[in-house]
Amino acid sequence: MARRCEGWSSGEAFIYAIDRSEGAGLRKAAGESADRYEERVSAVEKPDGSELTYQARTRHNARVTATQGKARLAAAGGGEGELAATYNRFTQKAALPPGTLGPVAARARLVEALAANRPGTFELRTVDILRFHRPLTESFLRLEAGDPAIEASMPEALRDRARELAGGRVWAVRRRALELNEFGDELWVVHESGAIVRQIVQRQGLRLILDARKLSIFPDPRCG
Repeated sequence: MARRCEGWSSGEAFIYAIDRSEGAGLRKAAGESADRYEERVSAVEKPDGSELTYQARTRHNARVTATQGKARLAAAGGGEGELAATYNRFTQKAALPPGTLGPVAARARLVEALAANRPGTFELRTVDILRFHRPLTESFLRLEAGDPAIEASMPEALRDRARELAGGRVWAVRRRALELNEFGDELWVVHESGAIVRQIVQRQGLRLILDARKLSIFPDPRCG
């Protein structure tokens, strides 16, 4: 994520391979028969949160889908917004409920709720800009230090490392998106900057643990 004078920009790339062939666990690299996956997305949000533009690319072996999207976002209490996503020369449109946030604005709202020690489960309205290109409701539950979900998924040594890496306040949360239930719940360790320093996801029947190795904080730009 980066703050620029014209707005917030964000990007993410997730590239992995699944090799189920004999002897796969003994090799340092995936073999020729492995399934290869790629998820890339980049987005720009206007400073006032009124507009979102993005590019997404997903790949499964030789099958590639590239999408360009643009969303008009309406504030809470206003009229509906709209999302238009174009891929394979087809444009898919979807209405966006008032109060729908772009990805960076949604992350900022999450950090605000965590910093305020908001109890219980809370929801955020945002947009899926990778696969389905539609409104998305994310449900978050802050997990306390001794929560069984953390104990089951995060070895103690790695929990300590996450805090050292962040160099600031971090929170563990369970993230659920019913529209994406095929991927199951995720566990995030969120730094006060909004960066996710640990993420546990489900993909293709496997449980993947993603750890940040470095976190850099940059000053805000000087805009005239």
